[in-house]
Amino acid sequence: MAGQTVDPAAQALERAVAPMLEEHADLEGRLADPAVHADAGLARTLGRRYAALTGVVQAHRLWSAAGADVGAARELAADDASFAAYAALVPDGANWKATLLIEYPDVHERRRELARLIGVEDRMFVEVEGHPRVFAIADEDLDRSTDEKTSAVHFVRFEFNPAQCAAIRAGAAVKIGCDHTHYPAHVTLTPETLASLAGDLR
Repeated sequence: MAGQTVDPAAQALERAVAPMLEEHADLEGRLADPAVHADAGLARTLGRRYAALTGVVQAHRLWSAAGADVGAARELAADDASFAAYAALVPDGANWKATLLIEYPDVHERRRELARLIGVEDRMFVEVEGHPRVFAIADEDLDRSTDEKTSAVHFVRFEFNPAQCAAIRAGAAVKIGCDHTHYPAHVTLTPETLASLAGDLR
């Protein structure tokens, strides 16, 4: 709409929470399937995750009702513990924050791979052209990994120094990737994606 101001922080929050909203909706559908409850262990696992995400979904609805205003999100966070975790997803000028979601549709494959990928959340990186890699600071609210497996969901933060922020804003090439032994991969961000993410930095 002409003349409408788009808040970059609000856009960043929407990007961060979108995978969790999608996961919550998917879990709701799976938990409605009687076949899932034939496996008591799977049903408990899905139920715990669904309950954990419900707070985020409710917080998102409150935020949307408040006009999707980041200032309102921070005010709500002062009064609501579940909203505090949600508001913490907002980048604050020198970082990118993201949800790492590891998906394997087959339950047996998922169990096997999550056991192989212990520590993967700490091996995610952002590499700005001409600068050292920035590795993720993961799960600051609680430890989601055990000695047996990593979690399928992690919250990660990439903290940049002023030179890296300036380079990103100036259009330097940026790669995002993982150097875990069992999942080495990287991708170069497209100019469109990079321009959007650069708006999160000051």
